[in-house]
Amino acid sequence: MMQSRETRLPKRACSAAVSGIGAALMLTLASSAFAQTLTLPSEAYGKVVLPETQSLGDAAAIAARNRNVFEPIGLLDRSDPLFELARSIVRVDIKLKVGKGFATSFCTGSLVAPRLILTNHHCFSANESRIVAASVVLDYVNPNGKGARRVPLTLKAVEADKALDFSLIPLQQPITDRKPIEIVGPLVKRLSRLLIIHHPGGRAKVMTRFRCASAGSSPANGPGLHHRCDTQRGSSGAIIFNAARRMVGLHHSGGLTPNDPRSYNRASLMASVLRRSRVLAQLISRAKAQPPTAKAPAKPAGTADAINTILKKAK
Repeated sequence: MMQSRETRLPKRACSAAVSGIGAALMLTLASSAFAQTLTLPSEAYGKVVLPETQSLGDAAAIAARNRNVFEPIGLLDRSDPLFELARSIVRVDIKLKVGKGFATSFCTGSLVAPRLILTNHHCFSANESRIVAASVVLDYVNPNGKGARRVPLTLKAVEADKALDFSLIPLQQPITDRKPIEIVGPLVKRLSRLLIIHHPGGRAKVMTRFRCASAGSSPANGPGLHHRCDTQRGSSGAIIFNAARRMVGLHHSGGLTPNDPRSYNRASLMASVLRRSRVLAQLISRAKAQPPTAKAPAKPAGTADAINTILKKAK
C-alpha cells in the first residue's frame, strides 16, 4: 500500500490551476507556511460536492487516491463512537472579495459549543475584512452530498490568534442536535498515536489514523505540535485527537515530504491554545460549574443562553 505523504502541491499543478484572483488569494494565504487551505473560484461557494476539475491543482484527486489512508467516515456504523465524534467536525466555506472578483476557500472546523466553531486564523481571521459570506457544512459524509446541510457563520471572529493560528467564529444559529467537541488539552508524548478527522480536498469527511503519530521532534510543552499524519489542502483547521479521542492539537500547515523521516506537518498544541483563549477558558469554567444533580440534570454547558453571554463578554 502506497501512502501519499506530500502535503505541498507541485508547482506545475498550482500554476496550471491558479490564475487571476485565485493566484492573488494564494499569495494572501501564504503567510502561514504551507497552509492547507483549499481555494476555488467563487462559483464553488454554496455547493456541497466540489467538481474535481475545479480543485486547486490536484488536491481532490490526491485525496481520492488516498482512500487507503483517508478512511471515509460515511462507511462507519452510525453507532460507532468515532462516527458520533465526527458529527461535530465540519467543512468551513468562505467567499472572499479578491481584487475586482471573488474566490472561495475551504478549511475544516469543529463545533466546540452550539454556536461556536474553531478553525485556523489563516482560514478566517487573516482575510476577515474581505469575507462576504461564510458557512459550515455539516454531515458531509456521503460522496454525493446526500444528508449534508449548511449553517451560516457570522462574518467576524469572536477571538483569534495569529501566532497559534486559531479563530473562534460564532454561528448565526445554534446547532443542538449533536454534542460539541469536549474542550481539553492534554500534552502529547513523542511518537504517540493520533487521529485527524478532516475534509481534504474539500471532499466528504474522512479520518487519518494510518501511521498518524506525533513526530519525534515535537516539543513536549508546545506551543507547536509536530505530527506525521497525512493531510491535504482543505485539512487546515482540523482537530487532532489522541488515542483516547481527546483533542490535543489544531492542524494548520504541511511540511511532511515523502521518504524524509525528519519531516512533519504542523499544528498548535491545544494546551497552548487553551492557555491563550479567554473564550475557551470561559466555556471550560462554565462546564465545571454545572455538574449534574440527582434531582434534575443541569442545563448543559454551552447552550444558547450560555454561549450568548460568553460572546457578549468577549466583544
